[in-house]
Amino acid sequence: MKKLSLLLVAIIFAFSVNAQRIGFKVGTNLAGMTIDDLSSASLDLANVDGKMRPGMQFGLVIEKDLIAVLDLRIEALYTQKGSKQTSDALTGLGVTYDVNSVYNYFEIPIMAKIKLGPVYVTAGPYFAYALSGDIETTIAGVTATEAVDFATDGINKFDYGVTAGLGAQFGIGPLAAFAEVRGAMGMANMYDVPTADEFMKNMGLALSVGILLGK
Repeated sequence: MKKLSLLLVAIIFAFSVNAQRIGFKVGTNLAGMTIDDLSSASLDLANVDGKMRPGMQFGLVIEKDLIAVLDLRIEALYTQKGSKQTSDALTGLGVTYDVNSVYNYFEIPIMAKIKLGPVYVTAGPYFAYALSGDIETTIAGVTATEAVDFATDGINKFDYGVTAGLGAQFGIGPLAAFAEVRGAMGMANMYDVPTADEFMKNMGLALSVGILLGK
């Protein structure tokens, strides 16, 4: 996985040398998690209320023209993922608890950008590697925060999935300003244990603005 991350960084560097446009974007990522199955867990899933949590997202944007209406866009982003979960059932004791998790990722989306005048559509895969994480747990009004130990907690550092979005771009002299909304659906299990019954995957909705320099 580390080798794949290094390979992706090398691809970004090589691509940036020949890119027509390079810029920066910043925004927020409304993150959550999908739960496919938790059959072995001690929670009553009917009483679990999952919510999206806001997080930062910013990084480098690189574009290269392919044909008249099609560009290749690669991004190198710092993005925060995670979720908020509230439940009134904990191992059958009826205790209310809240879990607020945040994971900090280095993420590389590789997307096709279809230009429709000032409006554009993007779609493609993304690859991400977790740099750190924190989990804040509140039980019966008492809050504790703990840093994630990925190896001990059995959490997968590597994430990948698909992303698609819609944006608008306008020229401002030698610059181009853009704003976009993008959804992402993870395909990797958050748990790094092959026999685990927990199948939790990242998902998110990102809102961002940015600037590009170049023609």
